[in-house]
Amino acid sequence: MREAGGNQTRRALEANVRHKVEALRTRSPILTPLIQRGELEARGGIYDLATGRVAML
Repeated sequence: MREAGGNQTRRALEANVRHKVEALRTRSPILTPLIQRGELEARGGIYDLATGRVAML
């Protein structure tokens, strides 16, 4: 994020991704058991449209 307030925007994006990953890990009736058994892993990242890169969190 290069615009004014970019740091705040970036922190908000990261917080949202972490929140959603945690929700998948703990609240999904389908995914949670798979994650608990180690059959699936939930990870989050942020895709940068300008560069095409994904920053994993």
